[in-house]
Amino acid sequence: MASFMLNPDEFPPLTRGNSPELTRPSQESAQSRAQTTATTSVQPKQPDFQKVFLANQNPSPIGTVNTINGRPTITFSDDETHSLAAAFRFALVGKFSHGSPPFSQLHQLLAKTGIKGTFTVSMINRKHALIIPSIESDYSRLWLRRIWFLNGFPMRVLKWSPTFSTAHESPIVPIWASFPELPAHLFKKDVLFSLAKFIGTPLQIADSTFNQSNLSKARVCIEIDLLKPLVEEIDINIFGSTIVQKIVYEQVPYYCSLCKHIGHQDSECYSKGDIPKPPSRSRGNKRADVEDKQKRNVGDRYVPVSVSAFDQNETAHADNDTQANVNDPEISEQKPYVNEVVCWRLGN
Repeated sequence: MASFMLNPDEFPPLTRGNSPELTRPSQESAQSRAQTTATTSVQPKQPDFQKVFLANQNPSPIGTVNTINGRPTITFSDDETHSLAAAFRFALVGKFSHGSPPFSQLHQLLAKTGIKGTFTVSMINRKHALIIPSIESDYSRLWLRRIWFLNGFPMRVLKWSPTFSTAHESPIVPIWASFPELPAHLFKKDVLFSLAKFIGTPLQIADSTFNQSNLSKARVCIEIDLLKPLVEEIDINIFGSTIVQKIVYEQVPYYCSLCKHIGHQDSECYSKGDIPKPPSRSRGNKRADVEDKQKRNVGDRYVPVSVSAFDQNETAHADNDTQANVNDPEISEQKPYVNEVVCWRLGN
């Protein structure tokens, strides 16, 4: 191997004039740092148990605890209930009576329905999912459609309430009501909402009513309670004269007070035992099963309607880009049913 000789003249000595001298750390400082390091490494940050264990925080008591008829009972006041349920203002319940897609796909399938804001979905049990949109327009759009097909499975949309139970369906439903031949100057949202409050909670008005393109009737979507009688007329006083305003309701479903389900009258309820149940449905075609049951159970109060007509009459005015979900191949993933019947009779 070749050897190399270095010439010392090529490497002048380092200048030491004002350069700081390197000093060996004292034994005392080295021990101090070692102790600090050891202390840091062997003493991890202690958790805040006050935050971990709620009982240690001594929270303000909620509800009134007592014993009634020998049973432990807690009673929440109306104010407490409203406070606890505030985060569930837009909560809906999706009910799958004929099977459901895997929960891992549910969020993605719901997102394809055109939801614009964020939302959460949680399974309550195998038939019920809690859906909480973050914005009111998504809440209205999901609820007013009443039924969605997710991967071929029908999902009915019910209103959530603080007293919700999976054993009972809520009697609160959105219904379109019309005020035929209402005076033209009353085609205003605030006026119509005032009229609608005699019936229930107003949700929205139809586009044709908002832009006054159809003055033959004013249409308002109203949240009603099926357990209460419907208001048929309202007296309107103008300049000392009284106008008797009739109200026409569109597709009001039955509600059974026996089994607490939407879709049939008490006289038609299987729970009485004197009404034979239909034969079990095949699991091959979920849509056909639903349509067959609808055809069997159609009553005088129901008018079956095609999906396209249903969308035009009840959801198109919710937002202009509303599309018929059941005819969307990305969501249904089946051949679209152009004249598929949509109504409330979907069973338990």
